[in-house]
Amino acid sequence: MTLKQKLEQYITSEIADSALYTALAELAKTSISKQVLLQIASEEAGHAKAFGEVYKSAYGAEFVADKPTQILPKEDYNEIIRDRILDEIEDYRKYNKDATMPESEALKRIYAKNSIDENTHAVKLLDILGGL
Repeated sequence: MTLKQKLEQYITSEIADSALYTALAELAKTSISKQVLLQIASEEAGHAKAFGEVYKSAYGAEFVADKPTQILPKEDYNEIIRDRILDEIEDYRKYNKDATMPESEALKRIYAKNSIDENTHAVKLLDILGGL
């Protein structure tokens, strides 16, 4: 996969994740859970923005991702949260690995920050699942 393709995939994925967390916030069982989910949504949007800035700098144009067509993959709130915990852990691993790749220093910093954020998201989601 080329760097361009990787950035396009990451931008698309982070936008979809942001939309999912925004939709999940509307189903939250507590106001604190809602706030946490909206915070995660904002951070995921920030990841997309950071990748988008690298993309524009490298390729001279903005990448415009398609809007997600299916925001909530299932109806069961707890099941979605459980699945997202696993997804966040996988994203942590992916970005952590990418942070060691011989790409630009700016991109390495973005990967490192995103890996930490994704790990933190998994922990916050565990708290939500536990009744936060």
